[in-house]
Amino acid sequence: MIVLQSISYGFPGGDLLFNSIHLSIQPHTKSALAGSNGVGKSTLLKIIAGEIQPLEGNVTVNGDLYYVPQMFGNFDHLTIGECLRIDKKLNALHKITNGEVDDEYFETLNDDWDSEERCQNALQYWKLADLNLNQKLESV
Repeated sequence: MIVLQSISYGFPGGDLLFNSIHLSIQPHTKSALAGSNGVGKSTLLKIIAGEIQPLEGNVTVNGDLYYVPQMFGNFDHLTIGECLRIDKKLNALHKITNGEVDDEYFETLNDDWDSEERCQNALQYWKLADLNLNQKLESV
């Protein structure tokens, strides 16, 4: 669940981009953010993802949130797993399933044994089943 309460954001110098936004998105709900260029859609998403802080208000996110920036080319050197911030868990999962039992791998995995399967299911749902989580974005 995502809840925004009285979110405001502005630029140094005083110009407000948006003021007092209230929003609630329930789990498993499909949502879209639409608006003209420059109205703050990307900025609002960065606030929700915790990439930047609002001037005022509170953001509550319950559950896993994945933010993939809209800039193209800047992340070509990363894998899909790295962009989804799941790469360390995937590495730990593969190490454990290959017989390596270092405590560090179990701590990193944090009992998230089906993380790879959930990612693959999401890619399939989005009609991207041919993509591999270890694939570099430049090859997509």
